[in-house]
Amino acid sequence: MNPFVTQIRNLGPARLAAMGGVAVGLIAFIIFFATRFSAPPMALLYGNLSATDSREITQQLELKAIPFQMANNNTEIMVTGERVTPVRMEMAELGLPSGGSIGYEVFDNGVAVVGR
Repeated sequence: MNPFVTQIRNLGPARLAAMGGVAVGLIAFIIFFATRFSAPPMALLYGNLSATDSREITQQLELKAIPFQMANNNTEIMVTGERVTPVRMEMAELGLPSGGSIGYEVFDNGVAVVGR
């Protein structure tokens, strides 16, 4: 008979089960790392969003089939790194996000004289 088969039979069922468990665990470990590190890195699209803005932006991302992740209690939206700028442009065309802080429009009110 084949010496390899004889050696396997001499191991017994407990050792064979342990070796099978280790093999399955090793395969699962390799699959986990292969899928974990093959996913594209996510970058911040928008942060500190209101619930309304977050909901509207995620609806648009779903309509356009753009993969995204929510983070930080659904106040941050992450997309793949190479998609950040194009998606921001698309959202700006739609007027999203509509809330947020005051930007350069504060200077549209007139010029204030300081020190007089």
